[in-house]
Amino acid sequence: MKKVIIIGGGVIGLTSAYFLRKSGADVTIIEKGEFGMACSRGNQGWVCPAIHEPVPTPGLVTESIQMLMKKDSPLYIKPSAMPQLSGWLTQFMKHCNEAAFKKGEEALLTTSKHTLSLFDEIQKDGVDFELHKKGMLFVFLHESNLKKKLERLEGRLASVWTSKAGVQKSAGG
Repeated sequence: MKKVIIIGGGVIGLTSAYFLRKSGADVTIIEKGEFGMACSRGNQGWVCPAIHEPVPTPGLVTESIQMLMKKDSPLYIKPSAMPQLSGWLTQFMKHCNEAAFKKGEEALLTTSKHTLSLFDEIQKDGVDFELHKKGMLFVFLHESNLKKKLERLEGRLASVWTSKAGVQKSAGG
């Protein structure tokens, strides 16, 4: 029997452990706190295959610089921590471009294609958890952000439909 150690007892770690155990692996989960109370709590346990965008987006660097210095910002970083984070921030900023974004988006789309069917399988096995498939509501403060989101969603729909039809389509159209 294969032995597997999973670091993190959030929704992804627990789901991974579930399927590994189901396939016969001996699974140990290491969690520093309570299961589901770290990242999964912060995102309310959401796994959203429809929202699979990489964090480093084109234009994020410009938007982020303003937020980094505001204490009430979700992206605030203490100035004293900047030297320790500078290497990571530099690498992160290198990926805030359209080419890296599209590559990351495609990787996330590939990963998330079977997510809902896997959750259906877990429910059929009798595991009780909350699951909603009624859609999502996106709210935008600026019309330009709505247009960007619609363009991305339309691109994804085209990708899904062409792949289902067996048609290969390049990223450029």
